[in-house]
Amino acid sequence: MPGVFLAFLPISYVVMAKWNWRIGAVAHSMFNLWGVMSLATLLALSGPQPLRHSRGGAARVRSVTDQQLARSWAMEMPKPTPGHLRLEALAGHWEGEETMHPSQWDPKGGTAAGRTTSRVALSGFVVITDYEQERDGIITFAGHGVWSFDPGEDLYVLHWFDCLGSPAERFLGRFDGEVLTVAHGGPPMHARLTYDLTDPQLLVSKMEMSQDGVAWITLFDGRYKRT
Repeated sequence: MPGVFLAFLPISYVVMAKWNWRIGAVAHSMFNLWGVMSLATLLALSGPQPLRHSRGGAARVRSVTDQQLARSWAMEMPKPTPGHLRLEALAGHWEGEETMHPSQWDPKGGTAAGRTTSRVALSGFVVITDYEQERDGIITFAGHGVWSFDPGEDLYVLHWFDCLGSPAERFLGRFDGEVLTVAHGGPPMHARLTYDLTDPQLLVSKMEMSQDGVAWITLFDGRYKRT
């Protein structure tokens, strides 16, 4: 189209010079307008093509956009640190025998069956634990715990709830090799829980109590096998 426009443009000058300048001016203006429209059409055809509003095309565009947003969101989501991943060693179902040492809570002591079921939850950031103790066919104690890791403080945290109805207890501690020890300072008493995870198929546990945080007595210890 621009070539045709350039071919006809001189004709307007000839008309203005030899016949009628008004007719030539009108022809000149029309040729100019034609040229501008032709150039705009050419640019439009050579540029990006607009989306066609077909149902299938629109659905594909939405699908691609949703996938891109999902990938972007997945890339921005935080991931568990190596500290969080260490808690996965607690996951599973554990059963074993516990030895109750004589204490003010259990003057005679004795043995009990302990069962713990733990699972990784919340995208790997916590481990949820449910525990129960059975003696002579009766459930004598039950508890629920949530394990997490605080990367800023480099501390493992256990929030513990049990059937005694006490306020939630918050234990803090660290790993020493494969031994995890967490403790809290009361009230009413100091408590310290130890898990030895040296053998992946065996959980060795000990619960200690203290009135002053210095002199400790063992409340119970247990050996649980992964089932």
